[in-house]
Amino acid sequence: MNYPAGRFSFYRGVNTNMKDSTSCSDGDNRQSVVGENLQLPLVNGGKKNYVNLDNAATTPPLQAVNEKVSEFLKYYSSVGRGTGFKSRVSTTAVDEARDILADFVGSDRGYHTVIFTKHATEGINKVSKRIPFSEDDVIISTWLEHHANILPWRRLEKDSGVKVIHAVTNPEDGTLDVDDLYEKIDRYRDNLKLMTITGGSNVTGYLPPLKEISRAVHRVGAYFMVDAAQLAPHKPIDMGSPGSPDRIDFLAFSGHKMYAPYGVGVLIGPEHVFEDGEPEQQGGGAVDLVSQDFTLWRPPPAKEETGTPNAVGIVAIASAADNLTAVDMGNVEDAEEKLTTYTLERLTEIDGLTLFGPGGPSAEDRLGIFTFNLKGMSHHLVSAILSYDYGIATRSGCFCAHPYLLDMMRVPSDRINEVKKQVYSGVKANIAGAVRASLGLYNTREDVDKLVQALHEIGADPDKFSARYRKDERTGEYFPDGDLPDYRKYFSVRE
Repeated sequence: MNYPAGRFSFYRGVNTNMKDSTSCSDGDNRQSVVGENLQLPLVNGGKKNYVNLDNAATTPPLQAVNEKVSEFLKYYSSVGRGTGFKSRVSTTAVDEARDILADFVGSDRGYHTVIFTKHATEGINKVSKRIPFSEDDVIISTWLEHHANILPWRRLEKDSGVKVIHAVTNPEDGTLDVDDLYEKIDRYRDNLKLMTITGGSNVTGYLPPLKEISRAVHRVGAYFMVDAAQLAPHKPIDMGSPGSPDRIDFLAFSGHKMYAPYGVGVLIGPEHVFEDGEPEQQGGGAVDLVSQDFTLWRPPPAKEETGTPNAVGIVAIASAADNLTAVDMGNVEDAEEKLTTYTLERLTEIDGLTLFGPGGPSAEDRLGIFTFNLKGMSHHLVSAILSYDYGIATRSGCFCAHPYLLDMMRVPSDRINEVKKQVYSGVKANIAGAVRASLGLYNTREDVDKLVQALHEIGADPDKFSARYRKDERTGEYFPDGDLPDYRKYFSVRE
């Protein structure tokens, strides 16, 4: 199936290779991403096809993005002020990318500005620096958040005296305690400046009721921000018009989680917020005039994008958004919900498996992210066995969301304080953790079946596997006995 040619002016009809996303669960989309047919070595000397279930961390690039970037590279040049032909093509591509990304999330081009960042983390940090907070202001967040949506506000509270309040979660299933949230919105209504929340948890895949929360926030006259790093690759997003009661005022997301490499993120927010004041990063490209006495800043978004733009990364993320739009994010959502439901059903078959997050085999209120532990086994060990024995990529740890996972795991405060003392004394301490498997649009039921079969076998005879693995006491990770593969044989930067 050939989708319409991309909108970049340098592009002339490269086949995107994307399939109808309703085939997400039957394998037809495997060819739509780069590197998903690799045969990789196992500890037993054999090889298996790579199964990537670590998409919540980073997704593989779309083939279409790879082709788009390759097409662009012959035109790659400076962006903004060059008069050379390639410079003008590059500048046009970056301008067009802004429009594509604005449309991808339903923003208002006349009201919002699209700012390119390195990732969602930088976008959230930028909002913490550019909204004019005062000492009496209140920010409400939740304990669902990735550290990227906790630490910038914690720093702001320390530096400026702004009060940061967190709504609690239900430790039984990791869902947001919405009654607690609404009570806090009402309690601080006179001083609430911003409510910031994840669009989808990177630990459990839980989806907060964004529209309802937005309406509650806007009733008291505050801004509403969404960290969409996990949401953007999986669900349609509509920021809404400036006057909509359930609008999203600020939105941040990352290319590396939506099938686009090369290190670009996007922050979209009201242009007027960025017009006043000075950007936190300063230098070339952001100014109209610098004299010996004063600086005249360019209007947003240029003011917020000092230095040379990452044009390749910008083309990549816009190409990913363009292709996802062509497939239709509603189709992606429907197909992934079916595979998520199937995965939940299969995981319930495994004896001794504890799954964190909303209960029941339903995908209505969660993304395809599954965090779990096997009884009596280290999460690091389970993840290592899945990789080295089965060729299945997962992730283990706390996933940069310590408060959320530790609460669900019921880790007592005295244990947390004990680890704090160990860290201060220079001792690496592993407080707790779990294994995370996460789906992308190209994953299949066969991938899920391989994961479930592997977990059955590991759980049935854990000693058989653990005897072949050694623990790194410094990091807590496990590695198979013997020599690891020479990874440079597969890729080396040197010739």
